[in-house]
Amino acid sequence: MTRLRPAFLAAVLMMAAAAWADAEITSASLEIRGVSLEIDTVAVTTGVDIPTTIQTKFGGKKNDEAPVVEGLLAVGDLTGPGLGSPIQLTTAPGHRFQIPGFAQKGLYYLQNVRLMNGSEFVLPATPSVATVTVADLLQTSVTVRQLTPDELRARGISLDGRVDVYEYSFTFLIDGQEVRIPFPVVIDPRTHEVTPIRTETPFNLPPLSQIRPPRWTPPDIIPFEFPPDPEPFEEEGATPQQERNRVVQRPRIPAALVIPNSLAVLHQFFGVILTVSNGAPGGSTPRLEDINATIKVPAALRSIKSDPAVAFGQPVPLVDVANGVTFLVAQAKGEAGWTLEGLAPGTHTVEIEVRGTYREEGQQPVRLRGTPRATIVVHDARFNLNFSHPDAVRKGLDYSTYTFITNTSAAQQTIRMTNGLPACDQSPGANVCRLGGAASDEITLAAGEMRMIEYKLRSTITGRVFATAGTIGNENLSAAVQLHMGVSETGIPLSPATLILPHYAQYLSPSFLSAQLQLLGLGYSVATAPLTETTAKFPRVIKTDV
Repeated sequence: MTRLRPAFLAAVLMMAAAAWADAEITSASLEIRGVSLEIDTVAVTTGVDIPTTIQTKFGGKKNDEAPVVEGLLAVGDLTGPGLGSPIQLTTAPGHRFQIPGFAQKGLYYLQNVRLMNGSEFVLPATPSVATVTVADLLQTSVTVRQLTPDELRARGISLDGRVDVYEYSFTFLIDGQEVRIPFPVVIDPRTHEVTPIRTETPFNLPPLSQIRPPRWTPPDIIPFEFPPDPEPFEEEGATPQQERNRVVQRPRIPAALVIPNSLAVLHQFFGVILTVSNGAPGGSTPRLEDINATIKVPAALRSIKSDPAVAFGQPVPLVDVANGVTFLVAQAKGEAGWTLEGLAPGTHTVEIEVRGTYREEGQQPVRLRGTPRATIVVHDARFNLNFSHPDAVRKGLDYSTYTFITNTSAAQQTIRMTNGLPACDQSPGANVCRLGGAASDEITLAAGEMRMIEYKLRSTITGRVFATAGTIGNENLSAAVQLHMGVSETGIPLSPATLILPHYAQYLSPSFLSAQLQLLGLGYSVATAPLTETTAKFPRVIKTDV
């Protein structure tokens, strides 16, 4: 019996297998694919404020050819100079990571690139790190020349002979191609006032899929005239009779102050460039000699170095960009530059004093001096402040200034705004007084939230409107901001964080205007805010869009 048991069991199993073969229990097909995420662009070089991309591969395919698997995302962490915390970027596997433009030069890393299924880690990319080098690829220059009557008529500009018209040409080089942007300005020889000739230019947002050409905002250009020095000028060796008989020929020397980045982040470095041109006809004898410039910066900014390099506090000579000499013959152009660092948040004014001597054969030399000014905004990492107001107001006119506060941090913040303006019923004779409202406001904002505050003001003088933000400091664990608002007869430089309302806005309904400014203020805040983990999630908007 013991020997028969294995044979008996084998027979039972064979009978059972024959019975089961007649009935299918279940069936399924399993498709097996090789899953791999690769970084195809391991290194890329771009310019300041110019976006770029990092290409990935998924399953050995790119873009539209890459397989689509629902729920899978390619994720990477962007780090680099000026980024306090990593910015998380995502894209579909096999597609491009969109790298935003950076205002600070240096080496950035898209690291820890990985494949994720929701919050679940799937596998790392090969390699898992890509480098982005931000260099000064945008080589800029400014040239100036006087327009002839025929050139004015060809541009459709009709002016009388009592003004001079110069054309400032802003030229930049990118991707090996030179792009030239000309714009004319009018200079009144009596008042020396510089007025840009504005034309209506349509601005169209490109499609979201567009990568080239990159979207960027041109640097601020402050044109000015290099007039004679009003202080008495006595040439060495000249007799009193020669001084009395002096015939001074009034030279008109156009110049420009260029700030490639007028919106900065705390402790970020940025440049200020001064350019002066000798616009005399080619082959003529006028020369500009001994041209030098001294920059005056507030305590909130620090001058790091100059080009050409000089001892601290000494005037910087303007040198010919073509051959390096310190005098400018006809049609020559000279430049000087400074590198500044922002030490405190707020709106700060930079002033440059330019001096030189105009010499021409057969005429007495003329001492020249100009003092162009410009404003620079240094941002706090937690907040972005913008303003909107009319360009100019008349005496006795009531007007509104709008302040937009955006929380650009990843946490809730509380900010206290102090305007410092007296109430009109208490100080009716002040240059600008406040019609109602409080002297300060305390606001709590969620991460990414924007709030608008309207200040209704009255001016007792005629002039240009200005609004700037003072320093931001910690006080009782909240930020304190001092606003400076008013009207100036002398023309305080306009803050680059200000959205100027067109003149016809004063005829619109106040409720209609306030409602539209909610959107415009948010857009302008996004366009001028520094790149943070919060602002990187917003659309790429530039100032000309707004």
